[in-house]
Amino acid sequence: MNKLIRSFVRRYSQCPCNTPKEQSCPSPKSQLCTPSRLPAYDYITGPSGSHPAPAGGYLLYARISLFVCVPLIIALTLKVFSEQKPIERPEFRPYPFLRKRDKLFPWGGGSDKTLFHNPELNALPKGYEDDIW
Repeated sequence: MNKLIRSFVRRYSQCPCNTPKEQSCPSPKSQLCTPSRLPAYDYITGPSGSHPAPAGGYLLYARISLFVCVPLIIALTLKVFSEQKPIERPEFRPYPFLRKRDKLFPWGGGSDKTLFHNPELNALPKGYEDDIW
């Protein structure tokens, strides 16, 4: 990783003729050599001072995420779906403030059912569909 950072920094901080941009470039392409945005050193500066570029620190986190996190997510997903119990339907109680329909829905030719209606779990204003019909 350190070599990669060095080559990247050097590539963008030098002229095409591989001389530092502070010096003049002997080739006719010298007008292309403008000061680079990247510094020409191999240190990272920050609020806590200057430190050498990290050497392979990202590999540890890449391996942890690949070999620990991904299998853990797969195992927990399988556990949750294998232990899933069927949902019991609650008893219907005709409260006047629930399932209030002042007008019919515009789909289905004026339907009494909501857009994402589940006939097994969602009750209509008069009761569940299985009990009504």
